[in-house]
Amino acid sequence: MGGMAAMGWSMAAAIGVKLGRPDHLVFNVLGDASFGMVGMELETAVRMKLPTLTVVLNNGGTGGGLMAMARENAAPPPMAELGGNFSMVAQGLGAYSERVEDPAELQDAFRRAIAATENGQAALVEVTIRPMPTPETPEDWTL
Repeated sequence: MGGMAAMGWSMAAAIGVKLGRPDHLVFNVLGDASFGMVGMELETAVRMKLPTLTVVLNNGGTGGGLMAMARENAAPPPMAELGGNFSMVAQGLGAYSERVEDPAELQDAFRRAIAATENGQAALVEVTIRPMPTPETPEDWTL
């Protein structure tokens, strides 16, 4: 298994860890493209009353896609770009959520999100970051 097969696995893993360790803070970190693949698992955490903390790093595109579709002196094609506000999606699913665009706000946002999980609510913090390609992996890298 290689390529993008492992994208988004941390959402389900966090739910499983929370089931096994309900008294621990459980968080997972994933990118916006990964969240786009499996983000509805947040609804599972909300419905099952499993207060996990999800951190979405939003660079507005698929990092690997930005590299693979790079064109000299041109913007990446639209299919490599992502849009939307994942914090609003999380809110619609019943989770506590915040979107952080200023690094100075990160610490307070994480404190509020952790407090929400301590009160039994799943939480999501969406952190906007600058668009950047994903680092290359070796040709023989597989899971």
